[in-house]
Amino acid sequence: MAITPGRGLVDLGLGSATNSLPADAKTDAQSSLTPGLISLRMAPTHHGLESYAYAVVSEALSGEALDHPLEGSAIVARVPQNRLPFDPLGLTPIAFSSPYPGLPDNRALQLHQRRPGSPGAAPAALAVDPGLSSATMIQVAFADRLGRKWLVLMDPAQATTGFVLPTPTAMPDRTFWDGTSSGARSSMRVDALALGDASPIAFQRWVELGSGNPARLIDFTTSFSFVDSGRPTVSWLTPTSSGATLAKGSTVTVKVAHFKVGTAVSANGFVRVSFVGGTNCPSVDATIDASMGLGEIDLALPINCAGINVVMTATLFDQAGSALAPGVFENTTVTIQ
Repeated sequence: MAITPGRGLVDLGLGSATNSLPADAKTDAQSSLTPGLISLRMAPTHHGLESYAYAVVSEALSGEALDHPLEGSAIVARVPQNRLPFDPLGLTPIAFSSPYPGLPDNRALQLHQRRPGSPGAAPAALAVDPGLSSATMIQVAFADRLGRKWLVLMDPAQATTGFVLPTPTAMPDRTFWDGTSSGARSSMRVDALALGDASPIAFQRWVELGSGNPARLIDFTTSFSFVDSGRPTVSWLTPTSSGATLAKGSTVTVKVAHFKVGTAVSANGFVRVSFVGGTNCPSVDATIDASMGLGEIDLALPINCAGINVVMTATLFDQAGSALAPGVFENTTVTIQ
């Protein structure tokens, strides 16, 4: 049995292949197979498992560090006549009929901006259309520290319009890590799913006409993609602890996780370091991650800034120049001379 996958490293659980010799549009040749085919193996069906429909899934993952958003895109092939042929030579490969879908890129998401006069409302919208017209729905999940979740289903056509969560009354606010309307924000994941039977299933048909049974998602899924942002944090690397003495104009470093610093559409925003105490200490912004994606952001202190017991605060801002709400910040106290 063999399949025709897409580009890059493919890991199907039952089979895998690399794409390095050469790095082109097809995976490297395996044994007697032609380039672009991957050999799969599986245990014989037993205990009634053969009564279920087979599907072959090819998933491409970002492979980034754990403190970065985890991204993935996958395509699903249904097996003709629900039979997995013994095909060691790859003469009748299982082919995928669609390309990997784009990502529901929530790195461009407006993270929990609270509307004036409505402190409990949390709008969320994709700042730029990610091009998910082939998707049936977008699913956004918020989870607090106890794993309690809010799940929002959205029509992909409304991705840039977004949604607003109501203020909770008798239940914990799952948009906050501790379930209360203060402190750090919760973790967030966005999934885009394409569903179909003989033809694509539209959002209205799936949700409003009674066919949206979550237990049947696997039966109809043709492709999916996701971005798991986790929970954005910022911490001080330099200085390593409060009480340090720094030279005027020296460089300080903060560590940013689950938040990409930059000005590109795929970035979240920037880091601002502000000062309380001292003299000649204007705020300093960092809009570039020069650490090759490690999230270690360097900032130069103002050349004339000096003082004793100066409180430095590193805060995450979105690309529109608004501090994330709930706020994501970290303080440290230093002497600058």
